[in-house]
Amino acid sequence: MKSEAIFQRIKQVRVADTVVDQVISLIEDNVLKPGDKLPSERELVAQFQVARPSIREALRILEFQQVIQVRHGRGAFVLGLNNGLASDEERVRSWFHEHGREMLDVLEVRTNLEGLAARLAAEKATPEAVAEIQLKILAAEKEFTESNWDELVRLDRQFHLAVARSSGNALIPPLTEMLIDAMVNPRRSLMRLRSHAPGSWADHTAVLDAIRAHDPQRAEQNMLIHLGHVRTNVIALSAGVADALEAA
Repeated sequence: MKSEAIFQRIKQVRVADTVVDQVISLIEDNVLKPGDKLPSERELVAQFQVARPSIREALRILEFQQVIQVRHGRGAFVLGLNNGLASDEERVRSWFHEHGREMLDVLEVRTNLEGLAARLAAEKATPEAVAEIQLKILAAEKEFTESNWDELVRLDRQFHLAVARSSGNALIPPLTEMLIDAMVNPRRSLMRLRSHAPGSWADHTAVLDAIRAHDPQRAEQNMLIHLGHVRTNVIALSAGVADALEAA
């Protein structure tokens, strides 16, 4: 048999995305109707048999998509599908306006943790670890030209986790993963910013170059600059600046 590729690459499916798909399917099948209240987080964890962070992430995504409305102290309620109530830009602006402070808190912790991770990676990274980081950057170049935002978000996550693993500190990767996953939906939106998407991967390259040169100070500084750019975009969106968004 010839060795030519006949199989397609299997993409990883996030638990939260599976939860989102189930909720949407139930709405499409009219099992869940506008106005219905979703079970509590604890009940959803029990029914889906998944971790609470995955449920919270799924609810954030559904809220961003305006499929549900979260009323503090009361729970999550179904709005429906294809409401046509807001454009993509308006949804992004509205979501960041409500959750911007939360995202800035996450970024504050990420900045300190990932700055340290980059510094340690520059001190300890093996050639194999450096090659793994570079692979994520090279893969992203193709996806960016095709505007494949979901894949870019996945590769962005893998880049930061590769740097974390290269630090040689066993605690940094799981902490980094938890913080990155708290920003999954905002990161997808940020990747669609004209000013952010290409700049983000240029920042990644600068971090890689410093790690490869075994320059801890420059690696840390370049990571801080990168996450500073993310912070600037979050602040802009939280303030209602939507004209930087790329047209869908």
